[in-house]
Amino acid sequence: MHLSLDSYYITKNILKPNLYASFLELRRRNKKRDFISVFIIFTVAMSIFEANLAATVNTMNEKRIIYDDGADIVLKERFPIGKKMDVNLKKAVRYYEEPDYGKYEALKASGLLTTKVMKAKAMLVANNSATTKLDLMAIHTKEFGEVANSIGYLNGEHYFNYLNELAKVRDGALISKNLAENYDIAIGDRLTYARDRELDGNGEKGRMYNTVTVVGIIDSFPGYSKYSYEYDANMKLKEVTNNLIVTNYASEVNFFGIYPYEVWINTANALAFNKGEAVEFINKYLADNDISTEYINSAYSDIAKKKSESMVLITNGLFSLGFMVSVITGMMGMLIYWITSFKEREMIFSVYRAMGMSKGGVSGIIINEQIFASVTAWLFGGGIGVIVPLPSLEHITALMEEMPVLGHQTVPVGGPVKRLHVRVQFRTLA
Repeated sequence: MHLSLDSYYITKNILKPNLYASFLELRRRNKKRDFISVFIIFTVAMSIFEANLAATVNTMNEKRIIYDDGADIVLKERFPIGKKMDVNLKKAVRYYEEPDYGKYEALKASGLLTTKVMKAKAMLVANNSATTKLDLMAIHTKEFGEVANSIGYLNGEHYFNYLNELAKVRDGALISKNLAENYDIAIGDRLTYARDRELDGNGEKGRMYNTVTVVGIIDSFPGYSKYSYEYDANMKLKEVTNNLIVTNYASEVNFFGIYPYEVWINTANALAFNKGEAVEFINKYLADNDISTEYINSAYSDIAKKKSESMVLITNGLFSLGFMVSVITGMMGMLIYWITSFKEREMIFSVYRAMGMSKGGVSGIIINEQIFASVTAWLFGGGIGVIVPLPSLEHITALMEEMPVLGHQTVPVGGPVKRLHVRVQFRTLA
């Protein structure tokens, strides 16, 4: 605004009458002009910030789902069950017959990449006892890096580096940071875990042990949720921290044998159809090849389902309402100010007309004042709304991208839930 007044002093002898009158009026009504300018800047900045915040929350929700699912499409085929004698256990055990995986390799012709990901429950062996539960994931490192949704640098460095370290050591393993901290495990240490094999008949199980070398400690991994919920003995809902161990698929199968695995599918290179069509194509492919699945999950379907949840709709509605209220408030305030200003200056405008100024000249006075007092304030407020909140939005983004820390908290179905307490923690900017 000072620039406009300086321009007035410099150019007052060469300005047209209507422009001169505009500068003169702005100079005389300095306090009122500053008030409406600050008011407009504040309301516009708030509206832009709320719009950006809504977009950020929606984007982070999508990223969380993509991270938790692990891949664009995840399916698990039903494995036929047989029985045989186990040399180590010296008992008859149930075993799974692996279906032909070649039928999934055929999807590459359509630009779809696939990989096997075996998930199982295991127990950490410490102090000659196996008490700590582990979420085990066995992968083909190269294929996994090509198929899994990238988590970038959430571990401090790109997670491809951890996959490379795992690929170098056949009996290597990646473990979650919480597991390493709780049991003082470092890179290079040997770690023993146990898995139960179901014996034939009466639900009896035999326990087998395997020892691996820790080659990396991670805080995040595609498809890994750090937190979950389950019911305790008193049927109270409690938060459970999940411990992760990632091993080489070939080494895991060689030691424990074949177990049902998930097929992860990446659709990024499927140029023949869009994301929604890729899901339909997979469903049709499964039906045409008579493939029976236990489940099939799609990140696209999960995102669509998330967007339709009542809480998300309410949140977006509140942000949208806040945006509209801020804009309308700014416009109403500006209109009230200018209407009252024009009413106060009716006599001045009449004098200008009596002195020979045309209607266009009077209109020019009003337009010039709007440009210097209102339009510049709207632009300045928009700039503040975009630039100033960026540190806050980046901090919110960083917090929400700490997906392994916040986790994808799943509440089990079937128990008596009387009340769900939600705790929201605000952190100050560092």
